Amino acid sequence: EAFMLLIIALVCVLSMINTMARNVAQRAHEIGTLRAIGYRSSFVVRMFAWEGFILGLTGTILGIVGITIISILLERGDILYSPAIFSQKVPLRIALTPVAYAWLGLFLAVCAATTAALVTQVKIKKNITELLQAP
Repeated sequence: EAFMLLIIALVCVLSMINTMARNVAQRAHEIGTLRAIGYRSSFVVRMFAWEGFILGLTGTILGIVGITIISILLERGDILYSPAIFSQKVPLRIALTPVAYAWLGLFLAVCAATTAALVTQVKIKKNITELLQAP
């Protein structure tokens, strides 16, 4: 169970890092505009980090709700399958582990915030005119 959760967490983290990095990179104009109107670099980095945290947490909550609904539907559907080592069919079930989901959600939200902050930090070091130029 822990190994499977680790694999799922790794896939989620890599996907989330890629998504957050692309999100911030594509918003270079916004970063440049905020800097041009006088916002401090630290504020812009914190703003993107909080956005990443909220997006990561929201995505995790929606995922938990989704897997809970799917699990309940599978329980009610009485779906049977034949695993490789058993001769009889067994019911298909998804083990719900709320504590693991909560820790994973917090971890993913922190990773999203960290990624957003790091990518924003790299972008914000560029000259404002570079950030405002057409891509």
